[in-house]
Amino acid sequence: MLIVSDIGPLPNLSEIFSSLGGYTPIVSLASVSAPKYALGMPLGYYAIVGRKIGSFFARLHSPSSLSCIVNSPHHGTEFLSHPTMRDIVLDHAIRPLKDQLELFPQILPASEAKILYQRVEDNFVRSPPMNERAMILGDCWTGAILVGTIEDDPTVGVIDWEFASIGRGVDGDMAQFLAHLQLFQLAASWHEQSNQHRALEILTGELTTAYRRQSITEGAKWVREGKPAADSLQARMMRSAFLGCAAEMINCAFWKVWPCESPSCGTPHPTEQEGCKLIQQMVERAVWYLRLAGGDETEFVREENWLATQADGYIGRLF
Repeated sequence: MLIVSDIGPLPNLSEIFSSLGGYTPIVSLASVSAPKYALGMPLGYYAIVGRKIGSFFARLHSPSSLSCIVNSPHHGTEFLSHPTMRDIVLDHAIRPLKDQLELFPQILPASEAKILYQRVEDNFVRSPPMNERAMILGDCWTGAILVGTIEDDPTVGVIDWEFASIGRGVDGDMAQFLAHLQLFQLAASWHEQSNQHRALEILTGELTTAYRRQSITEGAKWVREGKPAADSLQARMMRSAFLGCAAEMINCAFWKVWPCESPSCGTPHPTEQEGCKLIQQMVERAVWYLRLAGGDETEFVREENWLATQADGYIGRLF
């Protein structure tokens, strides 16, 4: 057992950006105040952190890491499997999405909410073939990434491996992680926190660039050059990443606390989350991903739709 406090002053990324929100209701505000030293770090610090995170996960998700596990006489494809976990996640993290989407008729009608939800569920329950699978963390979010205090060479640690298994890498771990970073960026823009927005922008840019670059070095087959064919591995996994990122964004818009007393939301501020315009922005961005995912890979790579996906500065950069 690793006692985190013994490692030293290594806050996680959720704590660093906690002044923007993104914490659970049961956590007191006092315990999530952002470390002053982290907010005062130069932007180069976030670039290094991003590169380290991206390179690490690309190596973890590499074909060679998967091969080590699958071909081991003591491990195999069922290594670290969680037979009941899929049903638990389906019930508690996927199925609630339909009702959540239907709370926003100003963004999409109920009929479309049902269609978009079904895309998420179908993608979640499908069993990906081995060429789409990787060794994964399994619950990859900003709270699982610890960062150190040295400006020019910050330590980066990855914790919470209890859900590690063979599963979805770029369209699982990375899609989930980028959902959290994107929510923080939306909150930073909403609160006009330009320094934090820029730090998140740099961290995300360096992370995605490093992940793609290292993935190429590792021989990942899903990295694309140009528009992929509809029946290709690249199209399947990129569409899957769009859907996974959107699902995580919607869940976290509701699960997490995003402080907002903006007059644009009305006075007094709405007590229901769906009444907050910041939450609406988060859901609207997720809906953008769900719409672009299309009904299948053929629709996803259709010329007009594909051109629209190029406006994405998150998932698309991984591929």
